[in-house]
Amino acid sequence: MERIAQTDPLTSLLNMRTFESALNQSLGEGPAYLPIFDLDRFKLVNDTYGHIFGNEVLVAVAGLMRSQIRAGDLAFRYGGEEFAVLLRTCSAEQAVQVAERLRAVVSAHSFAPAEGQALHVTISGGLVPLRADQPVERQVGEADALLYQAKAAGRNRILAAV
Repeated sequence: MERIAQTDPLTSLLNMRTFESALNQSLGEGPAYLPIFDLDRFKLVNDTYGHIFGNEVLVAVAGLMRSQIRAGDLAFRYGGEEFAVLLRTCSAEQAVQVAERLRAVVSAHSFAPAEGQALHVTISGGLVPLRADQPVERQVGEADALLYQAKAAGRNRILAAV
């Protein structure tokens, strides 16, 4: 029951119920980083191919995320088409590398709608270090602001405050 309560039913990633508590817990465990990602122009995917295919894309992106993060890291479905990763005990360089690797893997992946050509989606993201002297909500807001700056700068990119 606990696993069900902590897991997003579509993607099997951790859900928002566990997000803030996991971030708060990590503050005392060493350097940690938070990238937040959003699928670019995802509404167009749903509008063009339907929500069932859109859900397939979300599940595939979740799988790609799981395949690229380290064993001790935690992946979350943050919202509709937003995802977050808690990168625990890593350097700023490692955090940027993981975030960029996630971006590259998603953009290289080919999705196959029932009708039409192969589809590629991209993600934009914001990456911040987690600091014990700041409220978690503020730091999430900083990552989210960087995400939207990445979208405004052309999408398919990660902006990092490291």
